[in-house]
Amino acid sequence: NHCAPNNLFCLFLAQLSPHSSQHSLTHTPPEAVVKRGFFFIMTMFPFTRSSSKPTSSPKTSLQWHYQQHFGDIHAKEIKEEDVISCLEFDQQTGDYIGVGDGGGRVVLLERNPDSYGQLPEYQVFTEFQSHEPKFDTLKSEEISQQIKMIKWGPRVGDAHFLLTTNAKTIKAWKIYKKNVFSWDRSRKVNGSLGLPRSKEKKTILTHQQKEVYKNQHEFTINSISLNSDQETFLSADDLRINLWYLGRPEAKMTIVDIKPENMADLTEVITSSCFHPQECNTFLYTTTSGTIKLCDLRQNALCNNSSKEFFVKQIDRSFFSETIAAVSDAKFSPDGRYIVSRDYMSLKIWDVNMPKKPLKTLYVHESLRTKLYDLYENDCIFDKFDCNFSGCGNYVLTGSYKNYFNIFDIKGKKPFSAEASRKLKPKKEPNYTNADFFKKCLRTAWHPKENCTAIAAVNSLYIFTGQYK
Repeated sequence: NHCAPNNLFCLFLAQLSPHSSQHSLTHTPPEAVVKRGFFFIMTMFPFTRSSSKPTSSPKTSLQWHYQQHFGDIHAKEIKEEDVISCLEFDQQTGDYIGVGDGGGRVVLLERNPDSYGQLPEYQVFTEFQSHEPKFDTLKSEEISQQIKMIKWGPRVGDAHFLLTTNAKTIKAWKIYKKNVFSWDRSRKVNGSLGLPRSKEKKTILTHQQKEVYKNQHEFTINSISLNSDQETFLSADDLRINLWYLGRPEAKMTIVDIKPENMADLTEVITSSCFHPQECNTFLYTTTSGTIKLCDLRQNALCNNSSKEFFVKQIDRSFFSETIAAVSDAKFSPDGRYIVSRDYMSLKIWDVNMPKKPLKTLYVHESLRTKLYDLYENDCIFDKFDCNFSGCGNYVLTGSYKNYFNIFDIKGKKPFSAEASRKLKPKKEPNYTNADFFKKCLRTAWHPKENCTAIAAVNSLYIFTGQYK
């Protein structure tokens, strides 16, 4: 049996060789060689046509369904303090969701234990006040309590750690269960008061502020990112990126500084930053010039000169071209091979090894190009939308106006676009009015292991699940 392939190959050569021993293969016309080889293949391996109809390929598209929502969806007047400002899944298990709002509050959601093995459902885990409004006396400006970003840290036992930040101050929190005893102080021994005895023990969930990282950002913080070594994290403002050690707030190092000596020479500002999911020395940051800069901490302590730059040259120049080209967010894929970036009009998929042009450009709301002047008048053109990879890396998620969100298959299949509501139905891109620009899904998140998305629609949070069909 092991010699059968060799015997077939010898027969194949015999068919190709001329019948006369006086001639060599070089004297045989090429046409004859091709014909003999084709005749041998057709003889030894005849093709048969099946009479049955070909079976259809199984459906592998994701069907999305409404799962649950949090918040008052019927509120007529929405306060700025109630608007959801950040959203983040626990990246280790996906069993927890951190939600921050404009009032400085942090709400943590926990997966319902009864939903394990089924479609995920969440319930309120705890809520606490992370930041308070403050006044900067040196600059004579008020520092908002709005939560800019939440990042989950490494879990130790039953305790959870997370980082929260507003415009100036980053805080590290510990959420854990604590035993509380009630004491019986009326106990008497031999007619006199005795030592108190514990009467009842309760377990409560509490939070504790562990560290404060402050007074190191001159400008507004826009992003924080935890490193894969679980010991350091970076924080970025408009002109600088700092590297911090979790256990030592005083141990800070500036790794990017683009502030010029003369502020009149400033051409771009930093909009976001993100660590590589696997390589602790690699990170990226994005700018208002539409550039994604990939940096390596092993090259220089100050990474002003990036190792790679991802940039699309603008062909059509207009009054709004630079504004809509600014990259508001960028994320690595789970394996670190690709990057997804979001500008005002589109998503772009990049290969880390191909910085010259994106692999794919996915358009989100092209119909708004005719309404850029209206968007500029109401400042909506400066909105910053999130973008996310799915846990498998095959899909990307982002938001839009009129409470719409978009899920794109990076392999080129039809995207899914719908309005975040309890009646989830796929729809085409809507016709926008001025009133729709204040209904927007700026914050989105994707479960790290399951097809589950969290969409923030102004003051409401929607959970949607997808199943392959």
